Amino acid sequence: MPTLLLVAAPQKANPKLSHKELYKRFNILIENKMKIERKHKHSGTRHFPVFLVIIVFLISVSFQPPEESPADNTPPRLTGVSLNPKEGNEENPFEYSITYKDEDNELPTIHKIHIDDIAHEMKAKDEQDSNCVDGKEYSFVTKLEAGEHTYSFEFSDGKTAVNTSLLKGPVVKALEKPAEKKTNQKPAVDLYFPYLATEVSPPVNLVWNGWDRDGDELTYTLYIDTSRWFENPIIVPNLNSTSFSAQNLSRGKTYYWKVIPNDGKDNGTCDRIGYFFVKKEVIPNKPPVPKVEITPANPKKGQTITFDGRGSEDPDGRIVSYYWVFGDGAISREPFTTHIYTQGRRNFFVQLTVADNQGVANVWGGQIYVGGSIVSELEPRLINMLASAIGPCIGALLVATFGYIWITRRRRRFSKLEKRVIGFYKENRNNYEMLKDGLEDLKKLIKRRYAEGKIDRVQFDTLFDLINGYLKGRE
Repeated sequence: MPTLLLVAAPQKANPKLSHKELYKRFNILIENKMKIERKHKHSGTRHFPVFLVIIVFLISVSFQPPEESPADNTPPRLTGVSLNPKEGNEENPFEYSITYKDEDNELPTIHKIHIDDIAHEMKAKDEQDSNCVDGKEYSFVTKLEAGEHTYSFEFSDGKTAVNTSLLKGPVVKALEKPAEKKTNQKPAVDLYFPYLATEVSPPVNLVWNGWDRDGDELTYTLYIDTSRWFENPIIVPNLNSTSFSAQNLSRGKTYYWKVIPNDGKDNGTCDRIGYFFVKKEVIPNKPPVPKVEITPANPKKGQTITFDGRGSEDPDGRIVSYYWVFGDGAISREPFTTHIYTQGRRNFFVQLTVADNQGVANVWGGQIYVGGSIVSELEPRLINMLASAIGPCIGALLVATFGYIWITRRRRRFSKLEKRVIGFYKENRNNYEMLKDGLEDLKKLIKRRYAEGKIDRVQFDTLFDLINGYLKGRE
């Protein structure tokens, strides 16, 4: 019957039910009974009294296994803690192991390891092993970052949780990364001197500059050849400096040169090739020799005087220019010329400058007296004046001696200045700027000597004419 099926339904062993749950189940039975009675009301079927239903409910409810008391459960134990290895680097795997034991033979519901406060699930070494009484091993394998680490274990059998204390380990060392292999950068060279079409005299000092981006010490190999393709070069290896003096090179030839650097690993590059021309042997040039003839020897004021320099000669070339300075501001560029002095009774310094085809010049200079002999008239005039004033004989002798000494000293001062001017010109005639500055300084000195009375007006004019002639001749 339907009522018997309801009562006979087997009850699964459940935990102990609360009063609320019992009250709910009881109401469900009453409702089911009422539904059955309504269903069979008109069928005439008899049904059990209500009290029988209540008795059956109480029996089914009471058929529950008693709840296990916590006092009856044996807590699990953790043994055999191990860490292998205890030290290593970032590439080493580390294995944590522990043995779980439970006298109730209950498998753990929680099996974790906490490494640096981060939880990880541990796995049984033998999944088929179900004997927890003798112990079941769990492990966890991982790699760790460099540094010192800590760990602890957490297990539970579903009723009681067990934890280990905080343990230290392992110590992980940073992995030493192999040094990156650098690619060697080749050295390089830049040629400095002589580089392009330079005309030089032997020995030739070759200079270059080398560098290496890796900072390696360099050595150099020098190549010198008359062919730009270096078919048969002179090779100078293992140079430690950046210069070399090339000896015994043939004159009148063009040479090509390059430098190859080496840093001990690779040969470098030389992107440029230098070349130079070795000068032919130079024979020292001999200066021209000026020769002058002046006619007449004792000219007068207003008289035509001939100046002939055609006898001048050059021992290793030819004379290409003549330059006359007559001492009164007049000049001439002819080898043979004439001149008339408009002033008399005074000295004029005459100069002829000749130059050869290699640009070397030489100078002739001489003093001419216009209106009398070449010797200055100052001496006889002064002696005659003193002699007439003092008297004949001894007086004339003393005056002549004094006059001679006085005039000689003046002439000596004049001669020194004249030699200084001529010597300075000869030393610096090829350097116009230096010649000009030096002669201007000599002008100042001559003015100072004239102001001090150490030279007379004729000597002053003569020296100035000489200097001005030099300057005009070099313009």
